[in-house]
Amino acid sequence: MNALGSSNATVSGLTQELALIDNCSIGEIMDAVEARGEAEDRISRAVDRARKEGATWAMIGLALGVTRQGALQRYREPATA
Repeated sequence: MNALGSSNATVSGLTQELALIDNCSIGEIMDAVEARGEAEDRISRAVDRARKEGATWAMIGLALGVTRQGALQRYREPATA
């Protein structure tokens, strides 16, 4: 069996397993994952605005509940070469 055939079998098996699980719970997980992504986007935009308004990384870290270094590592723009 080639890799594609194996992948299709895995997807088919997973689909069958999901059918046996309470679909409401699976839907709730999917909704939460989507909401998490939207929240991360919102936080990222807010951090960008805060930096443009002069907020320090220490202030942003405090708002996020992380250290200054943690905020800096997570949200700073990547260095350009």
